[in-house]
Amino acid sequence: MILGLVVVIVPLLVLYLVLRLNRLRFRPEGTLDLRVAVVMKLLQRGKPSGSQAGEEPSLHQQRRELESLSRRFAGGGPRMDLERDLKAPGPAGPIPVRHYSPSSDPERRPILLYLHGGSFALGSIDTHGNVCRALASAAGCSVLSVGYRLAPEHPYPAAVEDAYAALCWAASECDLPGADPERLAVAGDSAGGTLAAAVCLMARDRRGPRIRHQGLVYPATDSTTVDRDSYRLYGQEYMLDTAQVLWAREQYLPNLEDRSLPYASPLLAPSHAGLPPATIVTAELDALRDEGRAYAEALQRAGVPVRYECVPGVVHSFFSAQRFLPQARRAVRTIAEELKSSWGT
Repeated sequence: MILGLVVVIVPLLVLYLVLRLNRLRFRPEGTLDLRVAVVMKLLQRGKPSGSQAGEEPSLHQQRRELESLSRRFAGGGPRMDLERDLKAPGPAGPIPVRHYSPSSDPERRPILLYLHGGSFALGSIDTHGNVCRALASAAGCSVLSVGYRLAPEHPYPAAVEDAYAALCWAASECDLPGADPERLAVAGDSAGGTLAAAVCLMARDRRGPRIRHQGLVYPATDSTTVDRDSYRLYGQEYMLDTAQVLWAREQYLPNLEDRSLPYASPLLAPSHAGLPPATIVTAELDALRDEGRAYAEALQRAGVPVRYECVPGVVHSFFSAQRFLPQARRAVRTIAEELKSSWGT
């Protein structure tokens, strides 16, 4: 009798789970990777009750939430032989910098300046530690993660000026253990990808440090519009909503005139000639996908070598889920391959 019930119930349960999972995966706009769909569901359940009820969380709550989510979903990473906190001189005072090195041997390693994401108003060097460790390990380099000033307390151009100051410091600072400032690159995700692209423009325009490569992960490159197909398709319920993008612009770029400036919207720069070779990674189901692709095309038209990859089945922020998503780990390897090629390692 019991065996008979098991024979009947188990297939029904399996069918129910398959249907539930497919309901999470298959959407009119595209198919989510199963792991991405599950993580998104878990993140939705982890929201505070105020957010579920439609109440707008305060900036303090949002920052605290991101730090908490990062500990749960984006922690860990390869073990580093060296991990220490430093200060770089900045335009408004010292800038927090975390130095990661996969080895403490005397060999001089290239330097990757990393700029974290977080809508220009959230995130920190703590929220992206796993990504920095993964890149340091895969590329065999020292990573300097920059704690630039956040909006709205510090609107444009505070963040990008901090990023550029940290770049100049990295290029001239010769006493970092095992670091070679002659081989320098920049990378960042989301808002950090915007800053990384802007820093490359700044370094070219100001005749600053030579940047060997730029790694941009789903960067926001045009702060003047949301009139793109990717916003229409994925601007709701795909991790990054259009409303969140507009909110980020209000925090970082409260003056509308600033939004069309090249260091705020790198896609709108009058020229992209002379910029470093780039690796640009976007997510298929992401509102920012099309402006990342547009930036890759703009660089290519200007004669800049570009490797562009749009990762299928994933959403914004997938890059931070190194523990859970093989796509995130593959994206790190892709960027690391191009970095090592640019450094000649």
